[in-house]
Amino acid sequence: MQPNPKTPFSGSTATPTGELETVFADVLIQAIGGAWTIPKIPTAKDFPGLDDFEGPIFHSAAWRSDIDLKGKRVGVVGNAATGCQIVSALSKDPDVKVVNFARTPQWFVERPQVQYPQIVKWAFEYIPYLQRTVRNWVHFQHDMLYIVVPDFASFLRPYGAGWYLNRMRRKAPKSLHAELAPDLAFGCRRVIRDPGYYESLGKPNVSLETSPIANVSPRGVQLENGKQVDVDVLVMATGFESSIQTVFPLTGRSGVSLKQEWEQQGGPAAYYGTAVPGFPNHFMLLGPNTAAGHSSFLFTEEVTADYVMEMIQPVLKKGAKVASVEVKKDSYQGYNAWLQEKIGATVWSTCTSYYNNFGSKNFALYPGTLTQFWWHLRRPNWADWSLS
Repeated sequence: MQPNPKTPFSGSTATPTGELETVFADVLIQAIGGAWTIPKIPTAKDFPGLDDFEGPIFHSAAWRSDIDLKGKRVGVVGNAATGCQIVSALSKDPDVKVVNFARTPQWFVERPQVQYPQIVKWAFEYIPYLQRTVRNWVHFQHDMLYIVVPDFASFLRPYGAGWYLNRMRRKAPKSLHAELAPDLAFGCRRVIRDPGYYESLGKPNVSLETSPIANVSPRGVQLENGKQVDVDVLVMATGFESSIQTVFPLTGRSGVSLKQEWEQQGGPAAYYGTAVPGFPNHFMLLGPNTAAGHSSFLFTEEVTADYVMEMIQPVLKKGAKVASVEVKKDSYQGYNAWLQEKIGATVWSTCTSYYNNFGSKNFALYPGTLTQFWWHLRRPNWADWSLS
C-alpha cells in the first residue's frame, strides 16, 4: 500500500481473473486476524525426514477436507489449543486411529457448555437487559482467571494448579497421569478450555506419545526413545508463532514500512493494539498485545471495533474537515513502555512460549483484565491523537 495524493491509501489487489486492480481508500482497517501471527509450519529442519513421509501432511490452519480419514492412522503433532480439539473430534470415530504426539503437558480447565431451553431464549428476547446481564456474568467468571497472572498474586498459582491437577486425575486415564501433569507455572502458557481431550485419551482408538520426535520416516515417526510409530496421515497442530512479518506490504507517509517500524521496536507494537504513528487512518483489529491468555478474543475484537469506529468518525462524517487521524509517537511509545513493564511482572515472563515468541518480546498479550481493556477504550482520549 502506498500513499496517494487523493486519499491516504492506495493498493493493488487481484481480481477473480488474476488481473491487478488499484483501490483507493480514505481509511484502512486491518481485520484479518492476528496482525502479528503466522502459522508455525514445521520443516525438515525441525523434523528430519519430514519430506520423505509418503502420506499427506498438512497444518491444522490448512485442513485437507478432501482426505477421508476413516480407516486411517492419523498422527496429530501438538496438544495445545488446536491439537486437543482435533484429537477430541477425531476420537469420536472409532474407525480412525489417532496418535497424539505431545511433548509438553498443558493446563486444561473446564469448558462449560450450556444448552439454553426455549423458555430462556424467550426471556432473553423479551425481558430487557437479561441477556446482557447473563453475558456480563459469563464474562466476569472468565476474567477472574486473570487473578493468577500478576506476580503479586503468585501465591495463588499453586492452588489453581492443584485444583486442575485433581481435575486431570478425575478425567484422564490413570496410566497417563504422570505424563499429563504440567511442570510449568499455571498460566505461564495458554490455559486451555478442555474440549474433552482428557476423556478422549481413554478411548481404544487413541494413544498418547510424549517422547520427542527424533525424525520422520516414509511410513511414520521415529521417537527419541527409539519407538517407531507408523501413521498414514500427519496433522501438524503446531499452532502459530509471533512474527514481524506483515500479511501484506504497508508503507507509511514517510516511506517507512510497517515491518521496518516493528523491527525498530523489537517486534510488533501499537497503541492499544489499534494504531501506529506514521500510518494515519490505519487501524488494526486483534493487533499487537490485544490477546488474552485467560478469556475471549471476541470481546477484545468487539471493544476494538467500537473504538475504531469512534476514531474514524471525524474523517467519514459528512462535510468533514479532518482528513487524517494519527496516534502521537510519544503516546504510542509511552503506552508500550508501560505495557512491557507490566508484562515483566506476570507469570508470562517465567517461561518461553508462543506469547513471547519462545524467548523474545511479548507482543501477544494485554497485561490486564479484559474489563480493564474495555475501560481504557470505552471512549477515545483525543489528547493522544493528531487530527489534520
